[in-house]
Amino acid sequence: NIVTKKNKRPGTSGSVTASAGYGKNGKASADIDLNHNSGKASLHASYSYAYDHYSSLLLAQGTENNPIIGGFDYFHYNGEGNTISTFQGFSGGVAYHANAVTTIGGNIYYGISSDQRNSHNFGNYALPDSNLVFDSQLAGSGYTHYLHPGLYLERTITKDQKCTVDLDYFRHHSNSPTQVQSNFSDSLFSPRQRNLANANINVFVAKMDYNNSFNKRL
Repeated sequence: NIVTKKNKRPGTSGSVTASAGYGKNGKASADIDLNHNSGKASLHASYSYAYDHYSSLLLAQGTENNPIIGGFDYFHYNGEGNTISTFQGFSGGVAYHANAVTTIGGNIYYGISSDQRNSHNFGNYALPDSNLVFDSQLAGSGYTHYLHPGLYLERTITKDQKCTVDLDYFRHHSNSPTQVQSNFSDSLFSPRQRNLANANINVFVAKMDYNNSFNKRL
């Protein structure tokens, strides 16, 4: 569960953090956090952002027995990737102390992540009687949305007894299409391939907890 950050001291407080860096590509992140407590009620809100631009390189060579392209071959493979990913997250919550024994609250979290991927792959496959050249350009994108709101009720029955009720909803939705344009000389592979990966998940959860101390020595 996402729990509202509690600020026990009356008043308003907050924090801001940020960072940035650059190697081969740039990275950056920022966070804002706010809290307010009036005694009867407390509020919390935050925002997060992250940016990451990174590259990858794969170099491989060796021998293999690959019947689909003609049997035993010696290969040399080179793959270069470039990805830009971003993330944004929002959260907020409130807790209201109705009386000395009852607290009602709610929280919500919403996150968005996305990425853009581009890769160039090149391979050379030397067969006993021929030579195959593979050259491909891969382009893909993806995003994910995550939503999690929740409500809760806490009530102290006696000094040793407490009851808590939680209601939560989870939603996860993602979509990631990819397209490959390739040229594989003298082979049966299609020059264009497409792939799609997605998910859509919805979950409702209701929970009730009862706590009681039957024996203080246990």
